[in-house]
Amino acid sequence: KKFLTIRGCAKFYNISSSTLHRLIKSGFSDYKGSGKFSSVLSHEEESRIIAHVTWRQEIGCGLSFEQLGLLLQEVFLGLKEANSSRMTGFETSNQLPHTNWVRRFAERHSICLRRTVEISKGRQILTSQDLDLWQQDTENYLLSNPVLAECFKDPNRLFNQDESSIELGSSSRRVLAKRGTKVIYHVSSGSREHITVSYVCNAAGGMVPPRVIYKGVRNIAPSQLNLPEDGLSGKWTFSVAPKGYITRPLFVEVLQDINNYVEKNQIQKPVVLILDGASPHLSLEAAAYCKANQIQPWLLRPNMTHLTQPLDLVFFADLKKTLKKYAWNWQTDPKNTGQFLNKYSVIGLLQEVTEACLNKAGIVQNGFKRAGLYPWDKTAPDRSKLLPGTVFEAGQAQNNNVLDEHTDVSETPQIDPIPTFDDVPST
Repeated sequence: KKFLTIRGCAKFYNISSSTLHRLIKSGFSDYKGSGKFSSVLSHEEESRIIAHVTWRQEIGCGLSFEQLGLLLQEVFLGLKEANSSRMTGFETSNQLPHTNWVRRFAERHSICLRRTVEISKGRQILTSQDLDLWQQDTENYLLSNPVLAECFKDPNRLFNQDESSIELGSSSRRVLAKRGTKVIYHVSSGSREHITVSYVCNAAGGMVPPRVIYKGVRNIAPSQLNLPEDGLSGKWTFSVAPKGYITRPLFVEVLQDINNYVEKNQIQKPVVLILDGASPHLSLEAAAYCKANQIQPWLLRPNMTHLTQPLDLVFFADLKKTLKKYAWNWQTDPKNTGQFLNKYSVIGLLQEVTEACLNKAGIVQNGFKRAGLYPWDKTAPDRSKLLPGTVFEAGQAQNNNVLDEHTDVSETPQIDPIPTFDDVPST
């Protein structure tokens, strides 16, 4: 690529224009690598540092800018110890580079701060083989059955059910204010109370009317709310539970909602219901109802919902993001000054948000597509999310090798081998 000016070239490649000007004047004769006057680190040394930073990111132990500075300090101290005559420019600070130098070093190698995503220990040990095993079980039991296989060809017959917890308390956010203002407030319920909503969608984008679950004993929600019934989400229903979470009896009610939806829309039976293995989903009453009404439940493997749960992949993220926006707009509306959303008034807002999400083309269908369920595609799930499991597995193997090298087997008591996933009965 050709440039008219040195400044334009430097801006395009994100380097200092003065550095580029000096190198051009010298004919690049004094170029020995990146860094202050190209004398701090060689290209090979920088490459090794970046490789280490990338490796730390991959194993879930990423560095901050402060930690990167300490890492560089450790490198500089090692270089100085190996060659006392080598100058780094940070001798007065015990080889600790200043913040601007560290940030420019990172920018030079396209390293930037990114927000991490928290995963549980169960997801950390999940590997690609576990996903392959679940997909193989699905093919062996569902897709090899001529009757059930038809459900994976008809998007109206493939359902996914999941619950989402809606918290009432709103978090703070940045707003416009006059410079120098020290305290800016907004009114909130001050409560961390929640409600649970059970959503059921099929691969065609249709939604079974959601069921809202309140914490309590008496169900007074129907008398408090007057929601529209002609939207894409239909007529919402309400239940109560002692702790506000779904229970085994309530899940049977969810199954009844699914069956009513199937019969109302004249969807051919049987239908397949994909869901997680939460204990309320596993009861004799639920199994009997499914058998009597030709609903074939199929459980996802533990800790795998972030890969194969359609509602988790797309719909819920957009739902909560939009609800947060709508709730903030409601809360900051001058006509609502001094008021706050409670467990009843938030439902009208939640229904409005649900309708807005359903009106977005393909939002539900994309969840099924990314999960590889419809159309059936074993390569569709994002296997990069399984990288922590790969690293964990490699770390375990490395630890075992270290133990083998430094342990006398003849003096070690024998123990039973740890069972692998292959030893566990399939789903």
